[in-house]
Amino acid sequence: MRRRRRARSWMYWLMLAVVFFAVIRFIGPLAADVAGRPHSAVRDSVSQHAAPVLELSATGWTWNGRPVYRVQNLSNRVLSHVSITSWQGDLLPLLAISRESPKHMPEQPLAQPPYQVPPGNSAWFVGEDEGRPRYVVSWLANGEEAYEVVTTRLVSPA
Repeated sequence: MRRRRRARSWMYWLMLAVVFFAVIRFIGPLAADVAGRPHSAVRDSVSQHAAPVLELSATGWTWNGRPVYRVQNLSNRVLSHVSITSWQGDLLPLLAISRESPKHMPEQPLAQPPYQVPPGNSAWFVGEDEGRPRYVVSWLANGEEAYEVVTTRLVSPA
């Protein structure tokens, strides 16, 4: 009799665990969509209205204790209404947009959106200190939102 109860309780726990993981798997992407945040299971690395045109690199600079990154427009088109968000969905401040690297980091982020990044130019922005940062760069392409997920692997100095 005891053995049968143990077998039943083990089976109940197993079924409960399966239901729990199924619910998490189903609700996770839905919650990310409701919050308006990207989720790796539901977001491609490039939108249907865009071709891969961006290159992300770490600059080694910091701004108020946070790392500064550079994303370069490698296309032959102007990217208009540009915004950069973290993988968690936070809007990140843009510090400069230019062809050449700024001589010094500005004290304040750019304040007059919408931002445009011409071909060959780069946008310098404040990112997050992570081992493998991932950001979503959005812009308008023919009146429709386009985006690209950019990522780079940071290498610690030896």
